Amino acid sequence: MGTRGYSIYRYKGLYFIFWHASDAHPEGLGVEFIREIPSDPAKFEEYIAAKKEELEGMLEELRQENGYSSDGDEQDPLCGGELKRDLGDLDITISRKWPRLGDVAYSYEIDLEHYIFYVDGDPHFDLRNMPNGDEFCAYLDEDDEYTELPSDIERARHRYKLPPPPPVDTSVLDAYREYSLTSKASPIHELLDLTYEMRSSEVIRIKIMEVFIGASMQTMSYKEYGLGERTTLFSSSAPPRLIHRVRTMAHTFTGPLIFSENTRRFGDNYNPNQPAFKWIEFGILCLLVVPRLDAENNLPAAVVELVQRSKFYIIQMEKESTATSRPTVFFGVISSLYHVSIVCIEIPSTSPKKRTKQRRTQQNSTFRTQIPHLSHTCPPISSLS
Repeated sequence: MGTRGYSIYRYKGLYFIFWHASDAHPEGLGVEFIREIPSDPAKFEEYIAAKKEELEGMLEELRQENGYSSDGDEQDPLCGGELKRDLGDLDITISRKWPRLGDVAYSYEIDLEHYIFYVDGDPHFDLRNMPNGDEFCAYLDEDDEYTELPSDIERARHRYKLPPPPPVDTSVLDAYREYSLTSKASPIHELLDLTYEMRSSEVIRIKIMEVFIGASMQTMSYKEYGLGERTTLFSSSAPPRLIHRVRTMAHTFTGPLIFSENTRRFGDNYNPNQPAFKWIEFGILCLLVVPRLDAENNLPAAVVELVQRSKFYIIQMEKESTATSRPTVFFGVISSLYHVSIVCIEIPSTSPKKRTKQRRTQQNSTFRTQIPHLSHTCPPISSLS
């Protein structure tokens, strides 16, 4: 039995999935698939345009089969499901869902919208700067001792580039400015009003977190766990599996560090209906999971969302306060797949001249898929602990 695989094109949010019965390993189907991508910039643009036209032709055929007019943009050519076609030696499926591999060993995907090349569902390369066949195989085979990988500069050139996140509405940024006029990015020990030196118990907690988070980041495969950067590309909200993973970490390390042999790994007891916002300790600490924090306006927008989601508590505190009351303070953890920020929200005593204030840490890089060494000085893990 041959090595089965998929070659996939992503276009207009649809997956055009070609099934291959054999020779799907990287040296076979993988290299064959990347060879259709021109390295010359002018020819590359021609290739992209031609491939989009080809796929658009398939969609037009489906529209005609379903009785839709060519300008009926609101009509779904897939009729709410997925369609299969037999193209002689190849079977093609058009679907809105990425295909789970099942008995398929490999999948290779060309994203015509974001110029990203995926392997087994995870982003790897920039379509505009693809490696050659030998380099491609060496990238995917860490045990390859015969092919020398390119320099760091070339690796950065080959690596995929994340598309920009959706723009943040100006009204959201205006709301942020309303209660952030006195804010600043603070060191974590200042934000939490703690001494710089940590107690031995805090150092131990951080060390355990390093192991826990490091192990977690090794299970970010999209094909197996539904995680990884792919989950942040096509959604304006945090996907359920990301929410589950971050909430698991938060709950694990905000309670007593008591573990048993029955402690479950990440991915067990998965609940797809957990909300992105959660009070870990009501009135003291809350958590908000967001898709991305890697652009300038992501964090201000997330702070606004956190304040809005904790509005019930804020209104309750404002009602109970008086002009002479001390301000009420609570903390929030804002986390994406690879970044975290700790926010301090201060609800002032009742006064028409006072506003809600916030202070925060920077959006630190915290969760990495490859961490050769983590020290107790890692700011994000120290923040969470």
